[in-house]
Amino acid sequence: MDDTQCCNPGAIVVEGDGKVHVGWTGELTWIRHAVDDGAGFEIEDVVQAGGSAMAVDADGVIHFALVQRLGAAALQYVSNATGDWEWEIMAGNPVVGATPTIVAADDGIHLAYPRGLSNAVEVATDASGAWATEPVGETTNVGVFLAIAQDGTAHVTFMDPETFHVMHAAKRGDEWVVDDIAAEFGSAYSVLAVAPDGSAHMAWTGWNTGHLNYATDVTGEWVVETIADEGLASNFAAIAVDSEGHPFVSYTETHGVWDGTLRLMTNASGEWVGRDVEGTGNAWYSAIAIGPDDDVHIAYGDRADVLHVNISAADGVDQDCDGEAW
Repeated sequence: MDDTQCCNPGAIVVEGDGKVHVGWTGELTWIRHAVDDGAGFEIEDVVQAGGSAMAVDADGVIHFALVQRLGAAALQYVSNATGDWEWEIMAGNPVVGATPTIVAADDGIHLAYPRGLSNAVEVATDASGAWATEPVGETTNVGVFLAIAQDGTAHVTFMDPETFHVMHAAKRGDEWVVDDIAAEFGSAYSVLAVAPDGSAHMAWTGWNTGHLNYATDVTGEWVVETIADEGLASNFAAIAVDSEGHPFVSYTETHGVWDGTLRLMTNASGEWVGRDVEGTGNAWYSAIAIGPDDDVHIAYGDRADVLHVNISAADGVDQDCDGEAW
């Protein structure tokens, strides 16, 4: 997927039939979409804007949330539901430089984003047939991430503006229940996925340490651990969970301002193991998704291109005899 000014693959989505979608911000800040139905990726320009996130619903309709940076900053929603790309302004005064999150759930489209002047973390949904917005918490930075559980529960992660702690919020009934997840591991960019059993899984890079951290409430209580402490992890990790509830985390182990090795971590075997992803010496941002056969799909940028990697599901066997079972 050639793009001479590629930087940020915002999302990768794999449909049930194996069709792969990738969305990213490319040359001249164009939001781009590529789809591979088995015959290779076809690329199209969507809109000229800034940071974006992408979702694909059960009907194959593509949805983007993005921050328009040309002129007055505004949060926009873009969809091709009519066959053409159409957009609408969702909110003014978003955090410029922030990337919103969008999820296509069974009941409709859900977005999460930070607002600039109010410092509010907001969630919007069209589940009722019209857009409705509500505040979740407060943040002064750009790291807001949204996931929707199979039972419809909304989960959001963000950074507290006063303590700089990593926070998690879940919609329980009519109220948002907010948990303080981690203090010494704080980061402006935390990511989130929800397993089929409803447990939440989060990942982020610690500001002070540069280590990759992970948290889950699968036991009923939050457990936080460092899963990669060799080298420096970039701020932009990505996480997905397979059908068995195993988390997979992609991140870049940085070697300089722009250069880094794309790595993949999982505890599918019962303990955390990692591997370098081949041919990714200039990796930076990445996005991750799990395919219908529990294979792992990663999209990443290397400053000159957007690349897609498909990795077979982990089976707990040391296939390459490097001492680590994958």
